[in-house]
Amino acid sequence: MISSVLADGVQVPGVVTRIGFFRGRGRVEYSYTAQGDKQMSGNGINKNSNTKKLKAGQTVKVSVDRSNPKRAFIREIYL
Repeated sequence: MISSVLADGVQVPGVVTRIGFFRGRGRVEYSYTAQGDKQMSGNGINKNSNTKKLKAGQTVKVSVDRSNPKRAFIREIYL
């Protein structure tokens, strides 16, 4: 599912609203606008070189599922 959204989804700018880690695992939450509506989403993540760089307030590129705009993923985490 993630790879199909990254390949076929709409790219929009987003903002990291919250990020936290505990024992190598964590969660990132972010907001973005898709199809004219402000959306909030989040993903469970592992702590690695890509995810350690993310900070609250940071602008990121988000891939949004065309058929379900509530489903989205931060591109930098997965590419």
